[in-house]
Order: sequence, then C-alpha cells, then structure tokens
Amino acid sequence: MIELIIVPYDSGHRSVRLGRGPEVLHAGLTDRLRKRGHDVVTRTVETRVPFAAEGAVAFDVARHVAEHVRSARRANRFPLVLAGNCMSAVGVAAGLGGGEGLAVAWFDAHADFNTPETSVSAFLDGMAVSVLTGRCWTAAAATVPGFRPVQEAACILLGVRDLDDAERRLLDESAVTIIGPPRLGDTSAVEVAVDGLPSAARAVYVHLDLDVLDPTSVGPANSFAAPSGLSASQVSRALRVIAARRDLAALTVSAYDPAVDASDTVREAAFALVADVLDARRTGARVPNGPIHNG
Repeated sequence: MIELIIVPYDSGHRSVRLGRGPEVLHAGLTDRLRKRGHDVVTRTVETRVPFAAEGAVAFDVARHVAEHVRSARRANRFPLVLAGNCMSAVGVAAGLGGGEGLAVAWFDAHADFNTPETSVSAFLDGMAVSVLTGRCWTAAAATVPGFRPVQEAACILLGVRDLDDAERRLLDESAVTIIGPPRLGDTSAVEVAVDGLPSAARAVYVHLDLDVLDPTSVGPANSFAAPSGLSASQVSRALRVIAARRDLAALTVSAYDPAVDASDTVREAAFALVADVLDARRTGARVPNGPIHNG
C-alpha cells in the first residue's frame, strides 16, 4: 500500500508556483497507481503557522511530513511525497529515523548545499542537503521529531550541474558523492557510489527534484531548470540500480511548476518515474516497518 503525502507549499505559500505542483501531480497519479494494482491512501499537509514566513512554514511543514511518514511506515505503507519545495526532505528523513541508518539519493539540477553564510539568494530550498547533513539550521531541524543528521558519506547527488562557487567549495570539502550528467551515460558510477555507501546505511531515501531532467529534451520542470540535464531513461536506470542494492524507504517528487510545463511532458515523465520506483521496490527487498534505527 502507498501513502501519498501532498505538500502544496512553495517558500511559505500554499498552492502557488511550485506549491501547485503536488496537487496537479496528485490529480493524475492516484488513478494511475490504482490501475497498476496499488492501494493508495492520501494525506495533505497543512501548516499551523499563522504568518507565511518561509523558514517558519518550511520547518512546520517538515514536522507534519515527519508525522505522516512515520505513521505510514507503521501501517506498512510506502511513503510517496509530492512536495513543492525540497526542504520537505527534512521531514521525510526524520520520519524514517535518519541518522546512520539512512542513505539519501538526491536527484537534482542543484546541490542544495549552501548555508546561510554562503547563500547570496537566502533561498531556504538551496540549503536542504546542508540541513539534512547537520551543517546549518540545526536548532530548527531539532524541532522536527525524529530528525537526526544523515552522514555526508551516505549522500549521493545525481544530475547536479548548477553550482555557485561557494557551494562548490563546501562540496569539495565534504564527504558527499556527486555524479554529474556526463557520468550518468551508463550506470557504472551509480553502482560504485551505492556499493560504497556506509554499511550502516541499509535503507535509502530517494529525493527526485524534477529539474534534474533536461529542459530541452524532456521539458522544463520549473523556472530554475538548468541546461544539459538527464533524460528520463537515465534517471530510470539510476533508480533501478539503487533499488537493486539498497532497500527503498521513501520517495519524494518535488519542485514541479505546472505553469512552466506547458506541454505536460515533465508531468508524464514524473508519472513514469514513480512507476519505475514502485516496480523496482516490488522486486527488491523491503524495509522493516518503523524507524530506521542507528546501529
């Protein structure tokens, strides 16, 4: 069974820009999943924050996401999160238990590895992986029940190609693995990276920001889409490699702006990739219910 968790927020605002994406994807995805034989339960996240400040909303959303993910796993349901922004990943990781037991496969045109000290834009979403790995916003992240930083050595960034200089320096000093588009022509780099993950990280959370896709050959997922991205088949092959080597604990599909996807090609690619992940999970090992404990 699948728990479809809808997170319709972008930069603190509900159902605008990328915040519309989860609702648009949900409209077609549920029926497709049911036709493929999946039972689907849907939950929608609603923030309790009275004023739409980006940071306050982002971490409140993460707290709700963590609750839903934790509840889904206890009920033996696979958490499939449709999110406007990438910061929702903090809640997913927390709901999974985080820490040494979890690896993250992060598909994105951007590394999201800035910190408040390096970010010129101050865009919180550009810091999501830094928050996940405990580099910044540590006090706010600690308010998300179950959150434990993920090891940098357990993070693989796939399809990343749009980096600023300060962010690149942070990555060079980190233990994060980066597999750019040129290395994804075949699956060997993914195989090596997944096989090299810390042994304690027995489960993997897949985060799929749709702007990892090439905006020319597939279509632009949002206004931040960068050129020279991945084909849908490259993403699919990488997902299958990951599923063959680690247990899939959860999937997020994020950062889809339907206003930019005029031909609906990105939406269709997203549906196909979700199906790929779920098919791969069916043929692979299952993650035990409940949190992923460190050990």
